Amino acid sequence: MLAHQRYRSNWPSTLIKVTIAYYVELVATSSIILRASCVVTLQIDVSAATGSNGFILGAECGYDTAKSVISKYTAAVGYSTTDFVASAILADKASTLKVTRFCVMRKEVNA
Repeated sequence: MLAHQRYRSNWPSTLIKVTIAYYVELVATSSIILRASCVVTLQIDVSAATGSNGFILGAECGYDTAKSVISKYTAAVGYSTTDFVASAILADKASTLKVTRFCVMRKEVNA
């Protein structure tokens, strides 16, 4: 009969998260650094957004240092007025495109 034995590490299995944010009038950036304490692994996420006169542009990127690969990236653009809002999001490593458009419906009807 085979017996399975688990060996436990003395290292705590905690996760360290550091968030750095920078904001100015038209630009906002944020980065998150995750590190598992028992394994030297860093997951770095960076995002930025800017907008002016109804237009907005944003992007997000993630990097996994253990695998040395870009783990995710997303880009978005949008426009809004008092009558409608439109946006396009390229997500999931550019494999998904999401497009939305919202219109304001008014009760006023000209006969």
